[in-house]
Amino acid sequence: MKKFKIIAKSIFLIQLFSINILCQSWVTQRTNTNAAIKSICFLDSLNGWAITDSITYLHTTDGGDNWKLEKVEGEKYGLQQIQFITKEIGFACASQGRLFSTTDGGKTWTRYSGTFEIDFQDLSFVNEIDGWAVGQRYGENWGRGMIVHTSDGGKTWEKQYEHESTNQFATKFFKAIRMKNKNIGWAIAGDYFDSYSPTYVYKTEDGGRNWNILPTPIAKPARRIKIANNDTLWVDGYGVAPMSITVNGGINWATQYNDYKFIGGISPRSGNIGWCGYRDLRQGSVTSIIYTTDRGNTWKIELSVSELIIDIENKERYLWIAGSHGLIMRKELITTSVISRGDSDIHQEFELFPNYPNPFNPETIISYHLPEEADVEIKICNVLGEIITSYTFRNQQCGNNEIRWNAGYSTMKAISSGIYFYFVSAKTKKGIIYNKSSKMLLMK
Repeated sequence: MKKFKIIAKSIFLIQLFSINILCQSWVTQRTNTNAAIKSICFLDSLNGWAITDSITYLHTTDGGDNWKLEKVEGEKYGLQQIQFITKEIGFACASQGRLFSTTDGGKTWTRYSGTFEIDFQDLSFVNEIDGWAVGQRYGENWGRGMIVHTSDGGKTWEKQYEHESTNQFATKFFKAIRMKNKNIGWAIAGDYFDSYSPTYVYKTEDGGRNWNILPTPIAKPARRIKIANNDTLWVDGYGVAPMSITVNGGINWATQYNDYKFIGGISPRSGNIGWCGYRDLRQGSVTSIIYTTDRGNTWKIELSVSELIIDIENKERYLWIAGSHGLIMRKELITTSVISRGDSDIHQEFELFPNYPNPFNPETIISYHLPEEADVEIKICNVLGEIITSYTFRNQQCGNNEIRWNAGYSTMKAISSGIYFYFVSAKTKKGIIYNKSSKMLLMK
């Protein structure tokens, strides 16, 4: 059998990866609050923020090992959403027309001085200056949904769209917005008077100068929207409404769960892989974290807890869940990358994702992102450096790609339980070479 000589001796390969199966267990993180965590977001694997249902929010700089309670000075009603573009530059929105920005990591917050009679629900920034916020009017024109935009980092905001109905029972409340880049984005809106009202999806392709309602609404109310990749979007249900997935930018939607299931948070990682929290109201108070590796066609239970799950976040090598009574839990997805630097530069946009599920038996998905078209070679090896199987793809398109490896159908006659390594090498037309690797556990 051929040897895959990444380094001179296979013992170095074993030492290169710290093998710790315990890191796959869920760890409950101490938040020092009993308030519900209604939103959680991370900039990277260390720096994260979580909004409570009180006037405080939480901040961590070590992946959640330590959370610190903080608040926006003068804010009386509590934040609805928070987003940081860097460790220093962040933005937040709240009800009663409040929009905030910080340039010092949240030590001080500046409130936008203009006046909007809007209860803001969500915001989305694509860089340090371009951002959008959505909500609905209060006061005389109660209920009219509105989208506002800033192009100077929150110093000034302008209205981009407002639902003009004079009938309050035909109004559309904007609940969420996600921008893919400066031009393309989606917002969701509905009347939210009951659990059977549809959600309308708006899309822009020109930075919000025009917001067009898509022809097919989501069948039930939705409260949050997240971009998986390209035109794959996830929305979670409002109340007992199900979650839905689209793979064509919102033209069609596939419902994932039936009624009577409270959807608590969604977190797609790629076009196929993601997590969702749900509670079947007919079967008690247990909430389950479920995951899919095939774009929602099938789901498996990852974890069950007694608290209500409200939001889920994944970033780099970690997965977090947040919920009632100050609950935040974290799981490491096990990924260790080695970048081989040769004469060519390593482009930082090349990314190798953790395989999922992990541990697995007998099948797992290996996914990666190409910043441009490239020839790709994938090799799977054991701890001795022996090649188990390999794949070669010519002229593979940029974006997210994946393979599904079934250890039961390998070229070897028998594969035992244990640690295996996968190596992804890509060479672009420009001659740029990328190399990354990670480990996985086969557990029969």
